[in-house]
Amino acid sequence: MSPVRTDRKRKASAGVRAWEASVAALTCLVLAAAVTWPMLLRPGSGAHDRTDTLFNTWLMEWNIHAAATLSNPFHPPVFLGQPDANGRSDLLLAQSAAAVPARLAGAQPLAAHNIVFVISLAFAGFGLFMLAREAGLDRWGAFFALSAVICAPFFQSHLWHIQLMSPGFAFLAMRQAMRISAGTGAGWVLALLVVMQCCASLYYWLFLGVALVLSLPWTAVSGGPKGLVRTALWTGAGYAASALILLLAGHFSHSSGWSPDSMASTDLSAFVSPWESSRLLGWARPSTTLGEAALWPGIAAALGALLVVFRRKDAAPLRWGWYFAVSAVVFAAFCLGPTLVVFGRQISPAPWRLLAGLPGFSSIRLPARAGVFFLASVLLAAGRMVRGRPLIAALGAAMSLAEVWPGPMELEPVEPRRFHSWLASRDFEAIAILPMGASLDRPEHECTNLYGSTLHFTPMVNGYGTTLPEGYGRTAEILNSWPSPGADSVIRELGIECLICMDRMPPDADPVWTDGPRPTAAVILVPTE
Repeated sequence: MSPVRTDRKRKASAGVRAWEASVAALTCLVLAAAVTWPMLLRPGSGAHDRTDTLFNTWLMEWNIHAAATLSNPFHPPVFLGQPDANGRSDLLLAQSAAAVPARLAGAQPLAAHNIVFVISLAFAGFGLFMLAREAGLDRWGAFFALSAVICAPFFQSHLWHIQLMSPGFAFLAMRQAMRISAGTGAGWVLALLVVMQCCASLYYWLFLGVALVLSLPWTAVSGGPKGLVRTALWTGAGYAASALILLLAGHFSHSSGWSPDSMASTDLSAFVSPWESSRLLGWARPSTTLGEAALWPGIAAALGALLVVFRRKDAAPLRWGWYFAVSAVVFAAFCLGPTLVVFGRQISPAPWRLLAGLPGFSSIRLPARAGVFFLASVLLAAGRMVRGRPLIAALGAAMSLAEVWPGPMELEPVEPRRFHSWLASRDFEAIAILPMGASLDRPEHECTNLYGSTLHFTPMVNGYGTTLPEGYGRTAEILNSWPSPGADSVIRELGIECLICMDRMPPDADPVWTDGPRPTAAVILVPTE
């Protein structure tokens, strides 16, 4: 046996037993349910917000509807008349597939979204547990890592983004790269995990590519040339397949990027700031830490990581330890964004500015979402100090949960407006709901419209996305002027057969509803040449 193979055998993980994985999965689900309480217990009770939650619910339901009716999921029935309409948001194909059992069991679309939301967070913890075991942590160190990541303030800052609950695929892909280099993993699994991450979150998909590229020197050291080539080729295969999906979805047809100055920078204080909703330490968050910046790993994880730095001889060995150290530094730098800001003061340009113009990176408006990869490395390091200490692991998990717990989540009841049921009983070719939102200033208006359209999916001029089609704002302004010659022209051009008019009642409207203090009317049109 050659020295290289002997080294690989010595460093390879002993694997995870089925009972251990099952206990870890159950623990992840319990913790995820706790930090999102009572979302899993009462998934149909409402939405966390009226924008992203409703939009993501609509998109997931559209994917399911498209699969059931053999329609193209990449051509949703919105933004009618806009040639650059597609490819403006995450695909959410993975989350949609996960929602199918709940929908078949009778759960409504919003309830299915909430169930998958909690499961996605639990899966993130499970993915990190499996990565931790592959990296050489014992079950107690890995248990601490999974509990700390689920309870990380990072996820509390994204409770309206189901796609950002989904780094589990990325963690498993990093684990698979380690297994391939050790000669114990199948390459096609790595490619599949890359594709699944693409189908779940494009932010994490791009950052996963960085993580895998960073890993290549370590795959060469631990797996030799064969390990390096296999990892690189299967990574490339996964990204090639993902690129094909994105091409079909239209994500490359209107590629446009953000300028560095329009990208969000994160104050350095975010690395030491508790999350603002924490009942235990929310008061300690500096006022300079704004927005979705939540990069603090928690007291228990921070203490564990510091002990590793100052007491390295006492810590358990970590396979690919230097890789995780480099990864933490790189992704921490990414999180800062284009400008280094320290407690409210702009100091200098940050490293992200060098990447901001590159393909893919130019579309990242919030670089701080790379923070989950920084946190993963920190938590793996902290887990090294828990080896063989079940009491310390349990105490660390309890501290992580107590520190971040925000109290019961507010879920606002949401019901589709009455006119959506009326539309579901009709068969219009195209509709418009007036007034239309001409910009992204009030996204909750159009997201509420989209949520109601899950009852019928009638093609409509209205829509919402991460960005809007180039001509959408002008179309909205013209239609909002109805009745007018310009609006009549657009109506004929787009083949609109019904206008839903909110807050007003035209004299020829039929029927007319009143939802609370707001009147709503439907005007049936006959398109003319």
